[in-house]
Amino acid sequence: MRNPPVVWLGEITAVQPVIASSTFSGSAGPVIGIGATVHVTFSVSGTTAVPTVTLFNGARTASTSNTGSPYTFTYAIQAGDNGAIVYRVQTAAQGNSAAADVTLTDSARFAGTELAMNFEITHYESVGMRGVDSVC
Repeated sequence: MRNPPVVWLGEITAVQPVIASSTFSGSAGPVIGIGATVHVTFSVSGTTAVPTVTLFNGARTASTSNTGSPYTFTYAIQAGDNGAIVYRVQTAAQGNSAAADVTLTDSARFAGTELAMNFEITHYESVGMRGVDSVC
C-alpha cells in the first residue's frame, strides 16, 4: 500500500490583529473620583474575537455591549482606583489570528480620591489667600 502524496503548502502565518484609532471620553478631568465613568473607543482589524479590556494593572475590567469593531468599553471608578487611566486591550488567538496585547493611556484623566485630595490641596496652596484681608 502506498502512502498518500504529501503537498507542501508552506507555513501558515498568523495574522496580527491591529488595534487602532483610540479615543477617550468620560467624566471631566483631570482628576476623577469614585463613580466617575471613563470610556475608550477603538477599532480592531485582523480578528473577530471581542477583546478584553482591563485597568489598574489588571485589577479592574471594563465592559462593552459591542459585538463588532469599533468597540466602546466603559468603566466606573471604584474605591481604591488611583493613578493614570491605562487600558490594557487584549485579543485571544482565533483561527489564523494571533493574540494582541496593547496599552492605551488616557492622558487627560487620573483616578482616585487620594489624587483628588492632593489636587485640591495643591490648588488651594497655589491660590493661597490672595486678596483676603485679615480679620482681627
